Amino acid sequence: LESTPSVRVKSFGSFGSPSLLSQRGSDAPHTLVLLDDIPLNEASSGLVDLSTVPSFLLDSVTVMRGFSASAPSPFHPGGIVKFTTKRPEFGIHGEAGFRLGVYPLQGDGDQGPAVGQKLKPPSSLFTLGALRQIVLSSSAFDGKLGVMATASLEHAVGDFVYYSDNGTVYNLDDDRYLLRRNNAHASLGALFTLLYLPDMWSELRLSFLEFDRTGGAPGLDVVPAADTRQSGGRQYLSVAYSRFKDYPDIASFSARLFLKFSSLGWMDPLGEISNARQTSTSRAMGAGVGLSGYVTPLSVATVVWGANGS
Repeated sequence: LESTPSVRVKSFGSFGSPSLLSQRGSDAPHTLVLLDDIPLNEASSGLVDLSTVPSFLLDSVTVMRGFSASAPSPFHPGGIVKFTTKRPEFGIHGEAGFRLGVYPLQGDGDQGPAVGQKLKPPSSLFTLGALRQIVLSSSAFDGKLGVMATASLEHAVGDFVYYSDNGTVYNLDDDRYLLRRNNAHASLGALFTLLYLPDMWSELRLSFLEFDRTGGAPGLDVVPAADTRQSGGRQYLSVAYSRFKDYPDIASFSARLFLKFSSLGWMDPLGEISNARQTSTSRAMGAGVGLSGYVTPLSVATVVWGANGS
């Protein structure tokens, strides 16, 4: 997305940290983000945290710089970004993947022009700053019925160091490597899709997506925040019927019904981040229906129409 003209992505940290999307010089709330035509924008703020969209579940991303008649939203001057999840392929398929990452360096304790880093002891590489991810996917499609299930489990532990100029770019005497603590996080993403083809011109698709994440609130070494945690979960369920006509990749008629749920929990028992001891939980749910299609009268023009409610 960052390499797409007019699109800007702003990230606020490492793995699991919030990432916001904006287009055409507008603010993040002015861009509509869809997942299989389900609006992801929060009703309270209009924002979408891209880190809550598991990228391994996606098949394609479409960027629309402007208005769309079938978009389930009143008005987003920034444009629209549409995520499309994977779908079953003909035949029987399966794959598994594993990823491992480490933070191999640590600060040497110096400050000023001599600041540097050195390698961690080999025994600590797989316990400090390690990232582990396993991905499993299976798909079967025979005749008119296809089913796909895919999931990813990611876990990262440990602290790591980063370079800081202490806000004085031209003064090297106060430069140092600072420690980022409480950086552990874990996430689970899963997608189940059932696809039925009544005939060669239409399809019926049922999809369920689950994403859960829990992690610390990373901070400097002066604010350990070891007991501060944030957890959240999202679930999306959609049923869609599409009728194809002129083009194999564009539906001339589509109808979709969706349900979505989200939860967010914040635990700060020692008041290390918020300066007040608190534990809070919020939950939200939504539902919607959308109809869209197009007609081409006399083959000289295309009229796109849509109706949505949520």
